[in-house]
Amino acid sequence: MTFELKETKYLNNINTNAYVYEHKKTKAKLIFLENDDINKSFSIAFKTIPYNDNGIFHILEHSVLCGSEKYPVKEPFVELLKGSFNTFLNAWTFPDKTMYPVASKNDQDLEILTDIYLDAVFNPKLKTNKNILSQEGWHYHLESVDDKLTYKGVVYNEMKGAYSSVDEVLDDYISQALFTKTPYRYSSGGKPEAIPSITYKEFIDTYNYNYHPSNSYIVLYGNLKIDNYLEKIDNYLNNYEYKDYSNYQISSQNEFSDKVFKRTYFNEKTDNKGYVAYSYILGDSNNGVEIDNIDIIDDILLGSSNTEFRKYFIDNNICEDVYSYLHKDRKEAVYNIIFKYVNDNQLSKLDKLYKDTLSRIITTGFDYEQVQATINKKNFSVKEEINKTASPKGISYAVKIMRAWNYGYDPLDSFDIDKIINNIQKNCDNKCFEKMAKKWLLDNEKSSIVELLPVDKKEKTERDLVSYQKTLSAEEINNIIKETNDLKVWQETPDSEEDLRKIKSVDAKTVKLKNPLEKTEIEIVKDVTYSHFDTITNGISYSRLLFDITDFTIPQLQYSSLLTYLLFNLNTKNKTETEIIKEIDFNLGNISSSIEIFREFESERCSISFIIGAKYLVEKSKKLFDILEETILNFDFENKTSIYNVLLELKLMLENRFKQAGHSFVSKRLISYYTVQGALSEQISEYNFYLFIENLVANFETEFENIKENLENITKLIFNSSRLLVNFVGNKREYKNFKKDVSKLVEKFPKNINDQGGFKVELKDKNYSEGFYFDTLVQYVGVGYNISSYSGAYLVLRHILSLDYLWNNVRVKNGAYGAGMIINNYGNFGLWSYRDPNLEETLEIYYNIYNYIKNLEIDDKTLNKYIIGTLNTLDTLMSPNAKAYYSLTKYLTNSPKDFYKKIVNEVKNTTVSDLRQIAEELKNIRFSHKCIIGSKEKIIENKKLFSKIIELN
Repeated sequence: MTFELKETKYLNNINTNAYVYEHKKTKAKLIFLENDDINKSFSIAFKTIPYNDNGIFHILEHSVLCGSEKYPVKEPFVELLKGSFNTFLNAWTFPDKTMYPVASKNDQDLEILTDIYLDAVFNPKLKTNKNILSQEGWHYHLESVDDKLTYKGVVYNEMKGAYSSVDEVLDDYISQALFTKTPYRYSSGGKPEAIPSITYKEFIDTYNYNYHPSNSYIVLYGNLKIDNYLEKIDNYLNNYEYKDYSNYQISSQNEFSDKVFKRTYFNEKTDNKGYVAYSYILGDSNNGVEIDNIDIIDDILLGSSNTEFRKYFIDNNICEDVYSYLHKDRKEAVYNIIFKYVNDNQLSKLDKLYKDTLSRIITTGFDYEQVQATINKKNFSVKEEINKTASPKGISYAVKIMRAWNYGYDPLDSFDIDKIINNIQKNCDNKCFEKMAKKWLLDNEKSSIVELLPVDKKEKTERDLVSYQKTLSAEEINNIIKETNDLKVWQETPDSEEDLRKIKSVDAKTVKLKNPLEKTEIEIVKDVTYSHFDTITNGISYSRLLFDITDFTIPQLQYSSLLTYLLFNLNTKNKTETEIIKEIDFNLGNISSSIEIFREFESERCSISFIIGAKYLVEKSKKLFDILEETILNFDFENKTSIYNVLLELKLMLENRFKQAGHSFVSKRLISYYTVQGALSEQISEYNFYLFIENLVANFETEFENIKENLENITKLIFNSSRLLVNFVGNKREYKNFKKDVSKLVEKFPKNINDQGGFKVELKDKNYSEGFYFDTLVQYVGVGYNISSYSGAYLVLRHILSLDYLWNNVRVKNGAYGAGMIINNYGNFGLWSYRDPNLEETLEIYYNIYNYIKNLEIDDKTLNKYIIGTLNTLDTLMSPNAKAYYSLTKYLTNSPKDFYKKIVNEVKNTTVSDLRQIAEELKNIRFSHKCIIGSKEKIIENKKLFSKIIELN
């Protein structure tokens, strides 16, 4: 055998047998995690240590997936997305490693995916094709002598978008300040100004050194035949000789400065917009037994909106927000505490205030009931792991393994969760957390302070291409034009049928999918509707209380949405917020509230529910209802400061979400223009809800009494048994006991509904469009409207447009990081782009979709591939709780049980003729609604496109 088995170990906490192998010839490392999970996975990773800010490993991550010797098509990655049964397909660049993970439920499919990824990383076309670096990394773009010289490249534009985020900029500066002598001071993703320094020779040399079996780490997971995989992997590894990488290591950071690292960022509004970051090295990331104790300290300091630590800084108007995060994907774990939007007159005092407050809290001592509650919550998450089937566990385990393996530590230690929990419990019993907090935060010399202040002028970091273009000779200009056009020709040249056939797909007609809709039993008990989803949940119960609030007005719905953030985070009449949180964490896995809009099948009619969902051990059922009785029947909105803190945190969270996921923002905003469901969603969770929250924050002092009264009234209205539907997930015996427990709570609710008159929403006129702007270097371009029909053929078309037309034109040729189409069974149609350097050019690509579909020419094999990929999107893995909620949703929307079967059959039987007929439905894209987020310059430059222009704060 070409692999030597070095170790066998049973991992009790994940019910898995681990086998550690080493390839005899190259010493490549391999771990097989064997269990009965049908969602199998493969991952190969390489140690990739950055040596400057050019992001070369990020570009290599993209580029190795652009064709290989065995699979010479330009985008095997995309071909797999088009036509495989993958449950995960991606690649990641970390600060010191690059990973290529895939997962699938289908044995044959995973073997194909594994072979394609192995050939990609070991035999990529990038070694002979300079166009790949130009496309994925960067190139000078000039199509004629009259054009302006620009930079283009997928990673180049991705990182322009990334560095539009203040959080990304701050994190980069933290790394520079903390790791002054190690490679972690460099940007692993790449800084836009440094990416164009990469030469083709440097690109190839870097690939050749790092992508070698002796520098590789392979993880296989699930119910698979390991000998088959070892043989296939050896076919690649055996082509190499052993290479010594013992000196290719990252050393620890040993030199630290107490000087404040001061930097600036662009913001048109400079008053009170500074950030201050305190960062601490905790120790080696693999040492979870010690490092995971930080979760307890973090929970005490910043575990909720109203911790003593956070409240001090918010209540005293020192900053708008304080938050924290832990970095584990480096040799040493780093804990960060960030002060956002620090008041200008407090900047000079912050350091003393921070350390004094921290010292006071540590000296006073921690609440060990809260510590125990946090430990119990951790224990629950360990027990629930067995129920988690929706995401590929093998991929997350591979990442966990690399946190130790990459640095020469035992990769299996991190799976001993019992050891970690026992250590935390011991520290709780011995009251050690104050000592640890003092060591890690107050006395830790391995730390840094970064002060990031706003300036209202943009710093020019990239080369001035206008000036540079003037220095170029006619010959140099012509060379750039030739290289640009050569790249375009290569991009536009279709792959040969022979090459495409090398990426196999199963016959779509033979695929059998199981309808995920299983029966939810419905019964009426004392005028209350109960639904039960009978399933095995391994001793964990999942339950929901759904209160129908469809009769609420828009202001009432907005206050109801606000209540979802306040519930379980405020004092009650009998208990403090801290006591409530401790009781929840001590007894439950989780409890949360939300609002959901359910649109009736083939109708505009919507119902709205206020939902309380909980998960807990079966034996904790009675305790759940004690907690619910206290929190929803004894509510108390008197604590002015606590409510303000939640409002402020909510406002900042929404602002950040909109800017980080602009493609999602524009897609949802578009649907709000022309559907009732979309318009309602805007009012209770999207931009209009943000305006509601922003107004409450701005006028809080004068409006508090009114806010309090509205919250009190809305809470009394919601929690009424006549509005209630009770949902339970578990077996019949558990359900019987659950009904006894919940009935005692239900009896305490009032019963008579006072109808509130209902909501009214105004939809936008045809062609209404909006342009939003903030300080960004990229755009998110969306168009959308409602089509008159829907069938499975539209899902196939979505797959074709997203992974062929839009991918090639918006991403590959024009440099956006992503683009796609959305469609649902209500006829909501939309197109979006992500981190897009363009605006009008992307719109023109959208407008030409009609001609593309009308003239579509694809053979049966290619169509079969698209159908397979579409079927894969209909065959998602679900946990027991997710299946239950899916079935409940179908019940609430009156969806027919056979609709899934109908759509699957339509997808399987889609023809090219069906697709061409859809073209008529998409003829009017040019006249559709538009919603675009972009830079101020781009939005103003194209103001004629918009009915309204809005600045995003």
